[in-house]
Amino acid sequence: MLVVAFWLFAIRWDKKRHLLCKWAAAQQLKRLRWFNTPQEQITHLRGVNPFVFEEMILTALRQHGYPIKRNKRYSGDGGIDGQVIIEGYCYLIQAKRYANHINPAHVQSFVRLCQRRGKRGLFVHTGKTGKKSVRIAQFSEIEIIGGDKLLNMLNNGRREPLGRMKLFFGGLVPKNK
Repeated sequence: MLVVAFWLFAIRWDKKRHLLCKWAAAQQLKRLRWFNTPQEQITHLRGVNPFVFEEMILTALRQHGYPIKRNKRYSGDGGIDGQVIIEGYCYLIQAKRYANHINPAHVQSFVRLCQRRGKRGLFVHTGKTGKKSVRIAQFSEIEIIGGDKLLNMLNNGRREPLGRMKLFFGGLVPKNK
């Protein structure tokens, strides 16, 4: 009986946590505009709850007009924090908050995950992108999004009409509406 009660609570908590993180993500996207400099915005993002950061990315992509798919749970997701469809291609999303340079091993691991699944990927982060990480991504089907690209993606979701935003992915084509 106790196991069943705990199981029911766990299911309900997971749904509540998703709702709370989605709500917090919407609030954080609004709050991001309060900061005066890109450095302040990135510093703020580094302090955001990791699950809220994932939801911020998915919410911003949805605001840009792209169909997204959220995971049913945050932990045990196999390294995939969500999915988005851009120009008919499914992209797996991995979100990481770094204070310094991104770990090239994390990029390589994500590349292998995308290859195994036969999908493209978006490695979204708050750190600095080193040369080794750039080289790894250069010869793969993933796009690294950090710094100005990340801020453009998160900030423009509320300012630009859907389909008329500036290109925030290096080699990707924006969705036309």
